[in-house]
Amino acid sequence: MFLAAILPLWVALSASFTAAFIGWQELRNLDAVVRNYSKVRMELGILYDHWKSLDESEKTQTEFFTMVKSTENILWSQNVEYIKAMQEALKESDLDEEAGLINRVIKEARESDERLKQSMEDAVVDFTRERLGESEETLTETL
Repeated sequence: MFLAAILPLWVALSASFTAAFIGWQELRNLDAVVRNYSKVRMELGILYDHWKSLDESEKTQTEFFTMVKSTENILWSQNVEYIKAMQEALKESDLDEEAGLINRVIKEARESDERLKQSMEDAVVDFTRERLGESEETLTETL
């Protein structure tokens, strides 16, 4: 008898908590975030497994740099997906001022990324130039 009186209260309470949780989840757009992070984790896991499956002789500098480049691409694509989601959210809510701020941050992030890529390329070219110079000197001394 006591259970029959309390059961409707528990049903109503659990339904309201469920509705509140679902509303909060939709507001925070957690489905897209979880989906995006799951995709990134899976792709990084594939790269990690690939590296671990290589023999020591296959773990060359070229393979290492290929893995680094692939990792950067995965992380950058995750960042781009997040930025797109934020832009769409701002577009839907007509917050032009905030959208301008986001676009400015995106522009600065892209410029920073370009500077970073350029500095990495310069470092590789400088390193290669130094090693070629050393090799040339060694060959000249040997001959």
